[in-house]
Amino acid sequence: MIKTRLIKQLGSSSRYFAIYHQLADTFLEKMQGMTTLKVYQNDSSAEQELAEESEHFRQITMKVLTMQLGSYFHIGMNGMKASDQIFAFLDLPEKAAGQTSPPKKWP
Repeated sequence: MIKTRLIKQLGSSSRYFAIYHQLADTFLEKMQGMTTLKVYQNDSSAEQELAEESEHFRQITMKVLTMQLGSYFHIGMNGMKASDQIFAFLDLPEKAAGQTSPPKKWP
């Protein structure tokens, strides 16, 4: 279900996973080069770059999760409405002998 939402949100699932893989690549690159970055005192710019990519990925993920939660809410509300109608139907009085149409109490 989430994959379907990602496709709708981002145009294709490959785009979402490309962003994810780019974040992973950046993290690995920064960790492998951390000693060099520290020696040349460039670790703060690497930290900033990683933070920006992480925030971008977090925002995309939160949009997808928000859409998913909204979808589940609407499904639940539809179920509640259906159950209300079922109970209203079950509460109808039974048809009397010889009666051809149901009573007019149906919602």
